[in-house]
Amino acid sequence: MPIIQDVNFSTKNQVRATFKNNSYKMAVHIHQLAEIVYIIDGEIEVRQKGRREMARPGDLVVLYPYQPHGFYTENDKRVKLWMLLFSDSFITDIIRQENAYLGYEKTVFTPSPEVKAFVESKMFDTKENLVELDTAQTLDLKALLYPIFSEFLAKKQHPIQLNDALKNKSISSDPVTRTVNYLRVNFGRDILISDCAKAIGYSNSYISHCLTKFVGMTFIELRDALRVSYAKNLLTHDTMSIYMIGVECGFNCERSFERAFKKATGLTPRQYRKKNSKNKA
Repeated sequence: MPIIQDVNFSTKNQVRATFKNNSYKMAVHIHQLAEIVYIIDGEIEVRQKGRREMARPGDLVVLYPYQPHGFYTENDKRVKLWMLLFSDSFITDIIRQENAYLGYEKTVFTPSPEVKAFVESKMFDTKENLVELDTAQTLDLKALLYPIFSEFLAKKQHPIQLNDALKNKSISSDPVTRTVNYLRVNFGRDILISDCAKAIGYSNSYISHCLTKFVGMTFIELRDALRVSYAKNLLTHDTMSIYMIGVECGFNCERSFERAFKKATGLTPRQYRKKNSKNKA
């Protein structure tokens, strides 16, 4: 099952960047940020939806919000890469277009020499830490997104393939996007898949099928994962009581909150707060 990353509930992490220069492994995970990875040296395996692709020097990896993915390099090999994560609001129109044919699986492509040079001119030395960029850098990098996505979309599919994909509703990601957006707003309420189905206009079974196929989680698993992820954020940054955090996240009692939280993290909410709180006396 993919890991739901805590960055989903950060109000600050709109654009972040980092260099990696070592053996790099990241289990399959999900976050609401879109992601671009540029391979500088070495190679890395990109894992998503049960598929594996190799990215090599000069390649770009393009990943959409809530697209389950992971990275892997062998223990004795190193990879140097530049990773850019940015808010999905930066590419709203692109995401809307992509919703019609998420069935195309590839995430790795080789950019043109012009785009490659443009990417390399915009890389910021972040000393291998994910950092917030200043306003000027953020605007500078936003200009980088469109030529990358323009080439990525142009290389993804032949028009005939796109037409076939548009006709094949079974690969439409629209139910996934709408379900995730519904959950992002409503996970703190006592909701079931039937509530979501009524709100977004799809059947329970179709939503369940799409989530299992594209996200690898059931509706309840995704709902509870979002709840736990938000709870981790509150336990780290807020002074609210454990009980009130559970209520805020949609759990109907402290016991069910503790059970779900420990299942996901291996720690009770109190243990997690003690270990990670930013409000320690």
